[in-house]
Amino acid sequence: TTTGSLLTLTANSATTAAGVFRIDANGLTSGIGAVISSSATAITGAGRLLRVDHTGATGTTAILSEFASAANDETVIVKITASSLLAAGVALDVSAAAMTTGKGIDMSDLDAITTGKAIHVDATGITQTSGILVHLDSAGTVITGAGRIFLSDHTGATTTSGILNEFKTAATDETVVVQITTAAMIDGVALKIDGTTGMTTGSLIRAASSTAGAVATNGIVSVRSTGAYTSTSNVGFVDVLASATTAGT
Repeated sequence: TTTGSLLTLTANSATTAAGVFRIDANGLTSGIGAVISSSATAITGAGRLLRVDHTGATGTTAILSEFASAANDETVIVKITASSLLAAGVALDVSAAAMTTGKGIDMSDLDAITTGKAIHVDATGITQTSGILVHLDSAGTVITGAGRIFLSDHTGATTTSGILNEFKTAATDETVVVQITTAAMIDGVALKIDGTTGMTTGSLIRAASSTAGAVATNGIVSVRSTGAYTSTSNVGFVDVLASATTAGT
């Protein structure tokens, strides 16, 4: 056959059945429970090697496809292996264009993690050049209120010596560790730091160096401007609007 189905299983009346189609392979070692193999090079459009199609309109707590494991060691539950020749393809594509309040990818209940990593993106070796390991892209022009492209939200009350976000490098040359580029912004703020009224002995910004000679050329803080100046231009501007009259610096 070229257009029909070789095998069709119909179980429209099944409700709590253990499985319409089931494979028990309790003694499996290096074998494979199920194989779908194709050498076709012209799979396009609606062509698929595997498709799970749920056409039900609603499923408030439904789990349509699940991979469950009772393993307690280094088992990999789901693995996607791309060909070594894959260049411009996509290893995993999540499409949810109509989603509003849902979550494209959800990893919850990770409070027991210690030295593990919820997401690990690793470019081993030294061959990475202009590639980007993580790219968040948005063309939204109406991001307001609680809208964010990236949000790191720590709701823990205390952490005496915790570092919530860190940018770390072993580079010994002119590497820029963090860069903020605002080529077309006019009235916005490139970096905004909001403190709270409860801060007493802390610092909103702290720049420290344990070796003074290492920063002797440009200083610990360097502010440089190469643009054209007008009568209202300011390289540095400090505006203190304090209501208290106690001494301060």
